[in-house]
Amino acid sequence: MPAALAALVRTAAAAAASSLQGSGQFLRQLRNLLPDQDPFPFLPLLQAQQFVSQIERRQDRDAGRIGRIHVLGHLAHLTVHEIGQTLKVPAVVAAAHAVHRAKDLYFRAASGHGFQVRGPPAKPSNKYRDASGLAEAGLYHSFVTPQVCTDCTGKDWRILSAGVSLYSILRPLLFRLDPERAHGLVITALRLGQALPGATSLLARRYLVATPALRQTLLGLEFPNPLGLAAGFDKDAVVLDAMAALGFGFVEVGTVTPRPQGGNPRPRLFRYPGERSLQNALGFNNQGLQAMRSRLARARRQAGSARVASPLGVNVGKGRDTPPERALADYEELLGDGGGLGGLADYLVVNLSSPNTPGLRDLQNETFLRELLRAAQALTPTPVLVKLSPDLEPEAAAGLAAAAVDAGAAGIVATNTSTDYTLLPGARAAGGLSGQVLREKSRRVCLAIARRLRAADSGAVLISAGGIDSGAEAYARVRAGASLVQLYTALIYEGPSLPRRINRELLALLARDGCRDIGQAVGADL
Repeated sequence: MPAALAALVRTAAAAAASSLQGSGQFLRQLRNLLPDQDPFPFLPLLQAQQFVSQIERRQDRDAGRIGRIHVLGHLAHLTVHEIGQTLKVPAVVAAAHAVHRAKDLYFRAASGHGFQVRGPPAKPSNKYRDASGLAEAGLYHSFVTPQVCTDCTGKDWRILSAGVSLYSILRPLLFRLDPERAHGLVITALRLGQALPGATSLLARRYLVATPALRQTLLGLEFPNPLGLAAGFDKDAVVLDAMAALGFGFVEVGTVTPRPQGGNPRPRLFRYPGERSLQNALGFNNQGLQAMRSRLARARRQAGSARVASPLGVNVGKGRDTPPERALADYEELLGDGGGLGGLADYLVVNLSSPNTPGLRDLQNETFLRELLRAAQALTPTPVLVKLSPDLEPEAAAGLAAAAVDAGAAGIVATNTSTDYTLLPGARAAGGLSGQVLREKSRRVCLAIARRLRAADSGAVLISAGGIDSGAEAYARVRAGASLVQLYTALIYEGPSLPRRINRELLALLARDGCRDIGQAVGADL
């Protein structure tokens, strides 16, 4: 274990150093302090005097590099400190403080060059107003120009080097890879992490925000917070525990089909970093019903104190080669308690809106919905929701949602990805768009459905998805009538600390508006 950890740290440091033009020297020095044969890779960092003296000799270099070194110093401090806290090794925590001391020397160098240094917020609550999310990342300091801030008491600072999270350093490395390959690496890392004894409990203590103000009971289930992971990230339910531990109040896996299928030809997943969006033409690639059943049954058997108690949803869809007239049989096979998923999931979502399976969206009609939901009620008592397309006209979507609820649906998920390629100049002519470009369209559909369900006093649950990447956006959807919200694309761009950040922002927004809990805010703008 220590040797593998040492190799991992050396590899990560080497990769980060090579990827940051002109800014890698600090990481290279850090990496060089980790010898190949040392039984524990961080003990050399305790040689603080030697480490600090290396930094001191560079104090007089050009001020333009100070900001970059400042950020890299924060990265080194954060990395070593997190490992020390996680492994409960005091020596590593002490090493983190040595790194922090070295970084502080650059603060003095910055002051000598006419820069001033902004410290951490005076009160924890200030982090909700802190520019660039410095407090959330754990990196509080920023350099500011003396022309803007002469005494560091003003509010309008010009940030020269903003705080960064570890993920913001790793993201450029991941984005050099094919998107699907990068996703596979992330899934592998999460699987390895959740396999370590006690790892998910440690993650949950750090990332999960579960306070009475965010807790809700819906669908007969207790949701610790309203933010969920949308279907598509964990197609085969292989990282359930890891995602719950990262702070999601519920996790939806899938889409799963009756039989394994490879999906559409590659490449089939594309990033648009400037628009914080994705385009996917995956086509329900998954390992099939039986593999999903085996994993969920094992998860049920292992349920206990080591697992994070977040509801589990399963998204189901017809097979690619299933003709429309046989689609109902596919859904019946997937939903049943006997050989299906009804007895293994906390809730089920019928996917009729993916643009990547031929003929699937043709099933978004009232006749098929009523037939399907009538069959579902006979097959399982598990709540069944319906996921709709954002490309429906808002009032048409609202009408279809009302019909679904009237036929027995426990709720609506709005929305799936969009094939409106006018939203994104340069988009390919296949696959669905998600992320920020979908935000306005999804908002409109969500609001129309919420108004219709509120008018009918149906009690159905509305889950809003599409373009949610902040606490403010999640809160807007809640006030527009959604009891729960989901995200996926934003996680690719923002990293694993995003759920915690959003939930903390929700708490701050609830306090700002005088709401005692999230339920009081649901539908406040209707």
